[in-house]
Amino acid sequence: EPSRMSKQPFQMPQPMGHFAGELERRADSFLESFRRLTNPYDPELSFPAYSLFVHSLELYLKAFLATTDHITKGKIRKYNHRLTELYKECTNRNLPYISDLSLYVAHCEQMTSNQDLKYPSGYTLNFPRPPECIELAENLRDSIHPIVSSAFISAELKFASDTRHLRGRKIVWSD
Repeated sequence: EPSRMSKQPFQMPQPMGHFAGELERRADSFLESFRRLTNPYDPELSFPAYSLFVHSLELYLKAFLATTDHITKGKIRKYNHRLTELYKECTNRNLPYISDLSLYVAHCEQMTSNQDLKYPSGYTLNFPRPPECIELAENLRDSIHPIVSSAFISAELKFASDTRHLRGRKIVWSD
């Protein structure tokens, strides 16, 4: 009979490249949701739609950040929804240049700083048209995808090698 220990899940930190890949996939789903919610455009849905757009940018930036040296999930989470700080850190870590991204980040930060997208505040929503937002987010995604994909594949290969002795056991992330 197998020992009781072998039935316990094995805990280990999630490889950062794996986390980066998951962040990118989640960002993709938020961007696709924004695309669907704005085509055709319904002004009644603009606040939730643009919330999805802003969150997709945040997750793409966090996906890139997760591929860089000396970063942890905890450090990434500390940025919370502070897009400007997150963007600055990404640019310090050689985020590929995206035309107008800094302008969008500053605008999104302003729109979300008082949670105007989430809660009624009398604020007049002022964003570029959805196709322009989609184009910017796709440019960001396309510029980081090779970096994130490479980090994800490397992390998956290392994970498979490092855990081959645990085959058959459940592995859970400790972080």
